[in-house]
Amino acid sequence: LARIDVIADLRDGYVLAARALYDPELASQPDPESNDVLMFIYVLQHLFDASVEAIDGLTLVMQALCPSFEKGELYPPLTQVHSGAVCLGIINRAFRMSRGQDVQLAMEAAAFNESVMERLEETFFLSPSVWQAMDADFSGEVTLEEFVEGMRGLDLYADFRRER
Repeated sequence: LARIDVIADLRDGYVLAARALYDPELASQPDPESNDVLMFIYVLQHLFDASVEAIDGLTLVMQALCPSFEKGELYPPLTQVHSGAVCLGIINRAFRMSRGQDVQLAMEAAAFNESVMERLEETFFLSPSVWQAMDADFSGEVTLEEFVEGMRGLDLYADFRRER
């Protein structure tokens, strides 16, 4: 943020971002470029707000170099609300990790593992094609040899690919 041309571009981007939100003329005709600039400034502002070393650094630099600058409340564009939420989630997790706060990664990993195992059970183990591949002699019983050969012959990811 030391180069004046970067500051000028950032100032212009901030103004364009604010106009994309609050100017009825620009807001009624969404422009992909102004939405992208709004999303960039929105995420950048949140990054500085969460910064341990430079809390409100963007605002302080902009006010020093552009005296009329005032920090405003920015929101993600309507077409990028989900993306904005994902970005904020990543920023918040990084902030909590930098502060040594509990981020509950173990609980999240356990919940993810449980959901994967449930999907595996539903789409793989209960699949009729699995049992057909396992019971080669159609006796109704699966021997260890049949199981090993059946597992080697199965495409383990086929059911998961179809799920998406």
